[in-house]
Amino acid sequence: CSSDAGGRDNQHDHPSTFLEDNVTNESPLPPLRRGRSGTSDEIDAAIILQLQTAGRRSYTRIASELDLSESAVRRRLQRLMEDDVVRVVALTDHAHLGLDVRAIVGIRSSGDVEKLAQVLARIQEVERTAIVTGPFDLIVEVACENNDHLLAVLNQGLRKLPGVESLTTMTVLQSHDHRGPIDLR
Repeated sequence: CSSDAGGRDNQHDHPSTFLEDNVTNESPLPPLRRGRSGTSDEIDAAIILQLQTAGRRSYTRIASELDLSESAVRRRLQRLMEDDVVRVVALTDHAHLGLDVRAIVGIRSSGDVEKLAQVLARIQEVERTAIVTGPFDLIVEVACENNDHLLAVLNQGLRKLPGVESLTTMTVLQSHDHRGPIDLR
C-alpha cells in the first residue's frame, strides 16, 4: 500500500475481495492448551487429533502411529472422556433420516430461562438449545420432516410453552459445519 499526501493508505494495487483480505486458513485465536482438568499434554493432543481425523480409529492403530502402548492410549482416552475433554458421538445426516427442513429459532422469554432451556431440550425435534446474549434469550435448532412439520413444532409446541414471549424463525438453507481437527498443541 502507499499513502497519499494526506497520509491515508491508498487501495491495494490490485483490487481484492473482502474474503481474500480477511479470511485465512489459520484461526486468529490461540490454540487450546488444556482441558478443564489441567492435565492434558502433547500426547493427549496427538490422540485427540488422531480421533478428529478418523473417529473410529482403533486404540491399536493410534498406539502404533504415536509409538505408545495400546493400554496407554486406552487409559489416556478414558481419562479425557471422564474429564469431559472428549466426547464420542455419532453424527447424523438429516437428509437420510427424512429431516429435510432445519431451522434456528430465536426465543424471547419471561421467567427462568434455564428451566425453559431444559424443557426445550426434551422436545424431540430440538437438536440444540443455547442460552445466549443479545436480542434473544435462547437459540434453538430444530430438525423437521417438512415445512408443515416445522409449523406444527412452532405453533403447537414452542409457542405454547410457559415463558415463551416470542419466536423468530430462520430456515437453514445450507450448513457448513466445522468438521476438521482443532489444533490442541
